[in-house]
Amino acid sequence: MPSLLGEPCGASSGLGGEVAWHSPCGSRAKCASGEGNTVAGPAGAHGGDLIPCHHQTPPGRGKEGRGHRNAGEAGGGGDRPEEGQTHLGPWEGEFLLLALGGSLGARRINEAILGAWPSLKASIPGLKGVLVAGRWFEGLAKRDLEAKGLKVVRYAHDLPFLLAAADLVVSRAGASTLAELAARGVASILVPYPLAVGGHQRANALYFSRRGASVMVEDGLLTPSKLAEEVRELAFSPERRHNMGRAARGIFVPGAAERVAKIMLDFCR
Repeated sequence: MPSLLGEPCGASSGLGGEVAWHSPCGSRAKCASGEGNTVAGPAGAHGGDLIPCHHQTPPGRGKEGRGHRNAGEAGGGGDRPEEGQTHLGPWEGEFLLLALGGSLGARRINEAILGAWPSLKASIPGLKGVLVAGRWFEGLAKRDLEAKGLKVVRYAHDLPFLLAAADLVVSRAGASTLAELAARGVASILVPYPLAVGGHQRANALYFSRRGASVMVEDGLLTPSKLAEEVRELAFSPERRHNMGRAARGIFVPGAAERVAKIMLDFCR
């Protein structure tokens, strides 16, 4: 059995997919199978989903969950709102909007946030925002946005703290981000990337929205005015945000990384 440190014992990606064909375990974290999972799926006795899409999950597969960094139950950084607020500075009494589009950013979300910001800033008392701009950071960094209450960063190295402090998140619907949102129980507006393989981001967002954990806005419908409308509605509805956060937390699968690792290690032995 080859030692695949990045994809041990059958995580169905790249070279690991070859191992998955002969192993009893595979892992996916989205509501649609990638090519490796589709090919290797019938051969695996164990599988892990963050989202239990029973209509697509082969018999014998389970909902093992998605591992994520600094999990709340593990006592990692950014577990509590006050930790996030302390990390970011004096945010007490203010409404923090966090916008991100994955590790590379999302131009559609960036443009919608920038276009909506003047209206949002004028209508929501104490509003501040953090925009994780990704590859578009250089162009945005030249604008005096922080003076207007919007901090722009290239990459969120401190994402657990940002999520702990955030009142609302605007995001793509990738699996890692959703795992973080679920772990911390944060209300969100999800904008699925329309070109994601197999439409998995849309399926992810639908799963969250149908359970009351998020509001889904299709990428093509995300205009500054639409975003401002959705953000304002949630900003002035704290009880709804609270309920959305509870619904998100209800999707969370504690101990996912440990369970998937145990399945893989047991097989390797």
